Amino acid sequence: KGLFYWTTAATTTIKHPFGSNPWIMAPIQLGYWAVRALAQPIRLLLEYVGEDYQEKRFGKNDLEEWQKMKYNLGIGFPNLPYLIDGDVKLSQSSVILRYLGEKHGLGGKDAKEQAEIAMAEAAIKDLRIAFSRIAYSPAFEEERLGFKPKFEKGIEDISNYLGSKMWLMGSSITYADFLLYENLCVFHFFEPSIFDKHPNLKQYVERFEALPKIKQYMASTRFISWPLNGWSATFGGGDAPPK
Repeated sequence: KGLFYWTTAATTTIKHPFGSNPWIMAPIQLGYWAVRALAQPIRLLLEYVGEDYQEKRFGKNDLEEWQKMKYNLGIGFPNLPYLIDGDVKLSQSSVILRYLGEKHGLGGKDAKEQAEIAMAEAAIKDLRIAFSRIAYSPAFEEERLGFKPKFEKGIEDISNYLGSKMWLMGSSITYADFLLYENLCVFHFFEPSIFDKHPNLKQYVERFEALPKIKQYMASTRFISWPLNGWSATFGGGDAPPK
């Protein structure tokens, strides 16, 4: 109870169960495809902070529906994912994640830490972007061999930066941790040995998944386990993980 679905075709609107008084403020609206990809760190952060939100998930055949509504949302640069929080209307996943982090005190305690968070965020995204180039390639199996040295160096850099810290910035979680967690999940699926080589990354993932609200979310029907990327991706795509 408290979880509602309104479905037309493959498009699903999901109401987040941590309700606030609807007479006080309308819930945040988050829109994205019904995949993990760019929106998963945003979903995780919203769940962690207990923000009241509604999510519109577009199915693989809903491009036309999105095209019809995208210029009617009042967003300056309409794209997916999008977020509407009262008069704040945003697109671009990194901007949305940073906005929510700063709104909920997860954006860094001072200018130095804010810059370090942005640096870590950029490094994680650089590796994911490079990874995505081969993940969507029809020649994925051939290209993964050439990508492996860069991938391993990127994982090593992340592991070294994290070190023995609880979170990227130390004892306090920040919005960049939601990005790192999701990407470590994807990277581990791509190359399971990363946790053997870097046990601090395995401990980090386990620590994140043990957070009460994250644990609750991952056990719910709202949680998307697959696909990791868009449906068309050679790696992490399709309707179900490979057997």
